[in-house]
Amino acid sequence: MTKSFHCEILAVDPERSQRFFSSIFGWRFEQIPGEEFWFAKTGTTSGMGVYGAIMKKHDPDQPILKNIVVKDIDATMERIEKEGGKIVMPKTSIGGVGWLSFFCDPDGNSFGIWQEEHHQELEESK
Repeated sequence: MTKSFHCEILAVDPERSQRFFSSIFGWRFEQIPGEEFWFAKTGTTSGMGVYGAIMKKHDPDQPILKNIVVKDIDATMERIEKEGGKIVMPKTSIGGVGWLSFFCDPDGNSFGIWQEEHHQELEESK
C-alpha cells in the first residue's frame, strides 16, 4: 500500500513558496517548461516523500490542508515563524501517539505538522 499523497500548494508568489518549503523541509522543485507549475522533489527514490507540486494560485478560495511528518515539531515550528509562516494552532498532544500543530505558509495556505511520539522520546533520551 502506498503512503504518499499528491497535493498542489497554491501560491501567489510560487518562488517565495519554493524558498519557504525548501528552507524548512529541504524540498526541491522542478518547473514544467512554460507552465506556472513546479513538481516537488521530496524524500528519496525508494523512500517516502510528498507527491505534489506548487502551482500558481488562481482563486483566493482554493483551500488545501495536508499534514507533513517531521522529526522535531518544536524546531520546525520555530523555523516556520522565522521563514515568514504563522503558527495557527500550537503543538497539541494527540492521544499519546504524537503531536500536531497547524501553520499557514506566507500565502495563507494551511498545513499540519505531525511528530510521532517515539521521535520525541528519542530526542529526550539523548
